[in-house]
Amino acid sequence: VSVIIAGWISDKFDRRKVIVAICSVGLAFSMFVPIISPSWEGILVYKILSGIFFGTYMAIDLALMSLVIPNKNNAGRDMAILAVATAGPQILAPVIAAVLIGLGGYSNLFIFGFVMAMLGGVTVSFIKSVR
Repeated sequence: VSVIIAGWISDKFDRRKVIVAICSVGLAFSMFVPIISPSWEGILVYKILSGIFFGTYMAIDLALMSLVIPNKNNAGRDMAILAVATAGPQILAPVIAAVLIGLGGYSNLFIFGFVMAMLGGVTVSFIKSVR
C-alpha cells in the first residue's frame, strides 16, 4: 500500500529524490526500535516500519535510477549493472553482520544499519538531473 501511495505521489509531483530521502531517514530511525524495545513486539514494529520504508525506497529509487541512465540506447545494460550493484552488498552483509554482532551484539548491527540508511539518503541529494 505504501509503495502504491508513494508511487502516485512521486508521479503526481515529479519528486522522486524527496521520497527516497524521506524513506532513507524513516528506515534509518526504524533501526532504533529493536535497540529501544528488544522484544517480540519491538521486532514486529521494526519489521513493519522497515518494510514500509525499504519497500517504498526500493520502488521509487528504481524509478529514480531509470531516469538517470546516461544513454537510453544502453538502458538494458545500465539497469543490469545497477541490479548487480544493488545485489552486491547482499553478498557482504552476512560477513559484516557477523563481525558487528561479534564486536558488541545486535545493537551494533542496527546502528550500522542506521548509518548506511542515512548515507543512502544523503547520496541521493547529489543527483542533479532529477528532482
